Amino acid sequence: MNESLRNKILSHIASVLKVPSESLNDEMRFGIDIKPSFVSDFKYNELDILIEDMRDACSGKILTEWNRGEINTETVGEYIEHIIRCYNENPKLVTKLIFANDVQ
Repeated sequence: MNESLRNKILSHIASVLKVPSESLNDEMRFGIDIKPSFVSDFKYNELDILIEDMRDACSGKILTEWNRGEINTETVGEYIEHIIRCYNENPKLVTKLIFANDVQ
Protein backbone atom coordinates (compact mmCIF):
# COMPACT_ATOMS: atom_id res chain seq x y z
CA MET A 1 0.00 0.00 0.00
CA ASN A 2 1.19 3.50 -0.74
CA GLU A 3 2.04 4.85 2.73
CA SER A 4 2.07 8.44 1.49
CA LEU A 5 -1.50 8.12 0.20
CA ARG A 6 -2.59 6.44 3.42
CA ASN A 7 -1.08 9.27 5.47
CA LYS A 8 -2.83 11.90 3.32
CA ILE A 9 -6.18 10.19 3.87
CA LEU A 10 -5.54 9.92 7.61
CA SER A 11 -4.63 13.63 7.65
CA HIS A 12 -7.89 14.38 5.84
CA ILE A 13 -9.90 12.49 8.46
CA ALA A 14 -8.03 14.32 11.24
CA SER A 15 -8.62 17.66 9.52
CA VAL A 16 -12.37 17.05 9.28
CA LEU A 17 -12.52 15.88 12.90
CA LYS A 18 -10.19 18.68 14.06
CA VAL A 19 -7.92 16.26 15.93
CA PRO A 20 -4.24 15.34 15.56
CA SER A 21 -3.76 12.48 13.10
CA GLU A 22 -1.63 10.74 15.75
CA SER A 23 -4.77 10.37 17.89
CA LEU A 24 -6.44 8.15 15.27
CA ASN A 25 -5.90 4.46 14.59
CA ASP A 26 -7.33 1.95 12.13
CA GLU A 27 -9.56 0.23 14.68
CA MET A 28 -11.39 3.38 15.82
CA ARG A 29 -15.09 3.18 14.97
CA PHE A 30 -17.10 6.10 13.66
CA GLY A 31 -20.02 6.95 15.94
CA ILE A 32 -18.59 4.88 18.80
CA ASP A 33 -14.93 5.79 19.34
CA ILE A 34 -15.21 8.90 17.15
CA LYS A 35 -18.28 10.97 17.89
CA PRO A 36 -19.47 14.10 16.09
CA SER A 37 -19.24 17.42 17.91
CA PHE A 38 -23.01 17.88 17.45
CA VAL A 39 -26.06 16.10 16.04
CA SER A 40 -28.53 17.96 13.84
CA ASP A 41 -31.11 17.22 11.20
CA PHE A 42 -30.33 20.53 9.51
CA LYS A 43 -26.55 20.84 9.46
CA TYR A 44 -23.77 18.41 8.54
CA ASN A 45 -21.45 17.30 11.33
CA GLU A 46 -17.97 15.80 10.93
CA LEU A 47 -19.21 12.25 10.39
CA ASP A 48 -21.72 13.41 7.79
CA ILE A 49 -18.88 15.11 5.91
CA LEU A 50 -16.78 11.94 5.94
CA ILE A 51 -19.73 9.85 4.72
CA GLU A 52 -20.35 12.35 1.93
CA ASP A 53 -16.65 12.20 0.99
CA MET A 54 -16.85 8.40 0.78
CA ARG A 55 -19.86 8.57 -1.52
CA ASP A 56 -18.53 11.40 -3.69
CA ALA A 57 -15.17 9.63 -4.19
CA CYS A 58 -16.91 6.64 -5.80
CA SER A 59 -17.06 6.14 -9.53
CA GLY A 60 -17.78 3.27 -11.87
CA LYS A 61 -18.08 -0.14 -10.22
CA ILE A 62 -17.50 1.27 -6.73
CA LEU A 63 -20.38 3.73 -7.15
CA THR A 64 -22.66 0.86 -8.17
CA GLU A 65 -21.60 -1.07 -5.05
CA TRP A 66 -22.21 2.04 -2.91
CA ASN A 67 -25.70 2.56 -4.38
CA ARG A 68 -26.54 -1.10 -3.71
CA GLY A 69 -25.49 -0.72 -0.07
CA GLU A 70 -22.63 -3.19 -0.49
CA ILE A 71 -19.99 -0.94 1.05
CA ASN A 72 -19.86 -0.86 4.83
CA THR A 73 -17.26 1.46 6.36
CA GLU A 74 -17.29 1.58 10.15
CA THR A 75 -13.66 2.16 11.10
CA VAL A 76 -10.86 4.56 10.23
CA GLY A 77 -8.99 1.69 8.55
CA GLU A 78 -12.02 0.77 6.42
CA TYR A 79 -12.47 4.42 5.43
CA ILE A 80 -8.81 4.60 4.35
CA GLU A 81 -9.10 1.35 2.36
CA HIS A 82 -12.27 2.62 0.65
CA ILE A 83 -10.68 5.92 -0.37
CA ILE A 84 -7.55 4.11 -1.63
CA ARG A 85 -9.76 1.82 -3.70
CA CYS A 86 -11.56 4.87 -5.13
CA TYR A 87 -8.21 6.57 -5.76
CA ASN A 88 -6.97 3.53 -7.70
CA GLU A 89 -10.06 3.73 -9.91
CA ASN A 90 -10.13 7.52 -10.36
CA PRO A 91 -7.14 9.40 -8.86
CA LYS A 92 -8.16 12.80 -10.25
CA LEU A 93 -11.60 12.65 -8.65
CA VAL A 94 -10.27 11.62 -5.24
CA THR A 95 -7.49 14.21 -5.35
CA LYS A 96 -10.02 16.93 -6.16
CA LEU A 97 -12.59 15.87 -3.56
CA ILE A 98 -10.53 14.63 -0.66
CA PHE A 99 -7.20 16.42 -0.80
CA ALA A 100 -8.00 19.77 -2.45
CA ASN A 101 -9.02 21.59 0.73
CA ASP A 102 -6.64 19.95 3.19
CA VAL A 103 -3.77 21.94 4.58
CA GLN A 104 -0.49 20.39 3.46
